[in-house]
Amino acid sequence: MAIAINKFVAALYWSSPEGRTQEWKLSDGDSIVVGKNADVDLQLHSSRVSGKHCMIWAENGTLYVRDCYSSAGTIVDGRKISETALERDTEIRLGGCTLSVVFGIRGVPRQTQRVDFDDAVEEQPTPSHFDSGESSWCVDESESDVESEAISPLQVVIDDLKVRLEVSESENQILRERLEAMSQHFEQSEPTAADPFQDEMIQLLRDEVESLQAALANTQETGSRVVESPALDHPLPDSEEVARLAERLETLLVELEEKDRQIQMVQELLLAAEEACEAEQGERLQLERWLGDVEKRVAVREEEWALQVETLNRRIRQLQEDRNAAEAKLLAKSPDAKIEAVQKMGQELRQQVTSLESRLANAEEERARLRDELEKANESARREAVQMAQERAEIARIRHANEVHRHEMETRERRSQQQARIASETALRKSDSGPPTEEEPSLSKRISWLWNRLDSK
Repeated sequence: MAIAINKFVAALYWSSPEGRTQEWKLSDGDSIVVGKNADVDLQLHSSRVSGKHCMIWAENGTLYVRDCYSSAGTIVDGRKISETALERDTEIRLGGCTLSVVFGIRGVPRQTQRVDFDDAVEEQPTPSHFDSGESSWCVDESESDVESEAISPLQVVIDDLKVRLEVSESENQILRERLEAMSQHFEQSEPTAADPFQDEMIQLLRDEVESLQAALANTQETGSRVVESPALDHPLPDSEEVARLAERLETLLVELEEKDRQIQMVQELLLAAEEACEAEQGERLQLERWLGDVEKRVAVREEEWALQVETLNRRIRQLQEDRNAAEAKLLAKSPDAKIEAVQKMGQELRQQVTSLESRLANAEEERARLRDELEKANESARREAVQMAQERAEIARIRHANEVHRHEMETRERRSQQQARIASETALRKSDSGPPTEEEPSLSKRISWLWNRLDSK
């Protein structure tokens, strides 16, 4: 059974600080991670390039680019993208670096722009990084036959599965880093500003991420066992084993899709938590401004009352002094008319003093009432803040429960559809086998027919 080798898809070109053109070639099934960390495939030492900036892979003759939540972003044709497919020559800009993409078997692109790097660009060795020249684009006929015998359709599917596992693992790593950063932010925040239900939300998100990591590790372990199982010197498996492997591969693909949906759900929950945190901080700032305004108004009112009280006290003291002076004059001069006039004046002064004392008492009562109203307003604001936090936590729990229920329903529906499809394919294979003839097809032809059916689906 002759199987074609992985075909060349595109080449990446960039200029080093010394002016030399660097090259990286990608075939079907190849993938690279670009960034400035030491564990990536293509390392770029630039201050605006993130540790894991983006991921580039080739699949079915198409080149795909996915941004790994970088700070500067991944720009293709002047647009910032999260994930896109490339089918023509273009340029990918990563911070201060530019990668030129050339599809098909070609030489160096017409013009490779000089890029200003902060430091240097290091290139890691990879099997898809061929030497330049005519020999890199051609394959000898004898070598092609050997590679055709060595590569099996199962290996091609497993390579595709490994690429998807790497993509899921990188996204999971990025989500874990974001979750740890949010946890540190919440731990360092003030106790009065923390939402009483934020710890519960963070714990739910952490449990979800850990479950996704465990499921991804199990899937990766299963994929590694599948990779190690086939050997070229072993006899070919029978049709039942091939069918069982095909069903297992379909199951793994379905599990990968479920993990992608779970990762997307965790991202949505993280965004919802961030929005709730921002809304809570905005409300807290608004309440603080409102309370500060109320305190300023109360302080101004207290100063006014203090000035009024001081003015009334001075007037009372002045009236008392006038009364004492009038009484002294009465004692010095004893005409009856003057005595009556002074007594009348003293009575009027006493009435004024009584009136001023009553006004002072009313002012004190008004001040106490305003202080009580301020305390009640502060208490009401605190109760409203606690109630709003409880309502946000309840909304978050309801949303999470709805997402989990929806995910369970979708999982059950997909599993039922998968079981129905497997049952129909099994019945179709039994009906297509027909009665045995004198000359049955060979095992290699049966396996080829089975893989053709799987590829067509």
